[in-house]
Amino acid sequence: MSFAVSVALLAAVVSLTTALPGVVLVLRRQAMLSDALSHAVLPGIAISALWASSPRDPILLVGATIGGVVVIAATEWLRARGRFTEDSATGLIFPAFFAIGVILISTRFAGSMISEHTVLVGDLNIAAMSHWIVGGYDLGPKDMWIVGGAGLVTLVVLILARRPLTIATFDPVFARTIGVRHRLLDYLVMVLSSLTVVVAFNAAGAVLVVALMIVPAAT
Repeated sequence: MSFAVSVALLAAVVSLTTALPGVVLVLRRQAMLSDALSHAVLPGIAISALWASSPRDPILLVGATIGGVVVIAATEWLRARGRFTEDSATGLIFPAFFAIGVILISTRFAGSMISEHTVLVGDLNIAAMSHWIVGGYDLGPKDMWIVGGAGLVTLVVLILARRPLTIATFDPVFARTIGVRHRLLDYLVMVLSSLTVVVAFNAAGAVLVVALMIVPAAT
């Protein structure tokens, strides 16, 4: 498989996968959540890089996932206190996480395998270089399969939860009246969004992943 085709396939899969949770976030007026999650994974990546042997090390993915989970938990904790709305809680949490991540990467890991530029906007070309070869057949970039797998999981979950999610999105008061577990749906949306941000991070970075999630849905 040629390099140009690899890049094109990876770009297409990343775009489609990130757009799926983006539609839900825009309809639920939670577009800010994608920004928070994309920035929150930075400290996780920076800290896990202490034990990573290469930029492809799975421990970086684990660290990014933990960062996303922590920002979700912190946002929910602030909102549960009753003094902050959801957007205010998110706005308080993610700048702190982002600042910590940038400081760690630009100082503690200066000159290492982690670049601030790549973390912010990703590197589609580098992500497309590592291919999955099975029985002598080139199946394309590994990241394409990882991102595509996450996209398939997201699509299946959204289809299965379509009815309660639609009710809770367009009429949350009615949803609570008929017993829809809206808090469970909130966590479901946040987990799917966090998963999408993490798997697309190599190709899109912290800034571009937000555009890929929100712009198609907003359009």
